[in-house]
Formats: sequence, structure tokens, C-alpha cells
Amino acid sequence: MKPHPITEAFKEIEEKYREFVNNIKIGIFRATSDGDLIEVRRSAVVMSRYRDTLKFLNLKMPDLHQNPDDNKKFMKEMEENRLVKNKDFILRKK
Repeated sequence: MKPHPITEAFKEIEEKYREFVNNIKIGIFRATSDGDLIEVRRSAVVMSRYRDTLKFLNLKMPDLHQNPDDNKKFMKEMEENRLVKNKDFILRKK
């Protein structure tokens, strides 16, 4: 059975989207409300001058923020909204 053309088009769009997101030069990561890192884009690892994604994921949010006040703001927003997005922070490099 031949795949439906719309299904094929969606697969192609999704593949292009994933390629775009995975290659974007913006440091994106996800963390828990406890400050544990749970997911990180390769660009964030490279920008932080780490070579190993697992070592980066072993860090905690306070380890990343250059300014301790930024970490406090981040954690406060996490507690209040359970989500922090579209924020710019200056992070430490390895």
C-alpha cells in the first residue's frame, strides 16, 4: 500500500524541522524544578565548552549561571509557573 501524499509531506516537514532545531546555534536545555538538567541541545554543550553531553547533564542549574541572582530568578519563575522559557541568561563556560 502506497503512503498517502499528505503523510509523506508531513514526514518531510517534520524531518526538516528536526534538522533545523537540532542545528540551531541557541543553547536550549530543560531542567527540573530542583535544578537537575534533563535534556540539552548539542549547541548548549558546545557553547559552554563542554565536549561531553553527559558531563554537562550532570551539572545543576546553580553551576551554570554566572550570576547567582539569575539562578534565583530562574528558580523563582520555575516555582511560580513550573516553566521558564524565552529567557536570556549569561552562563558559565567550563
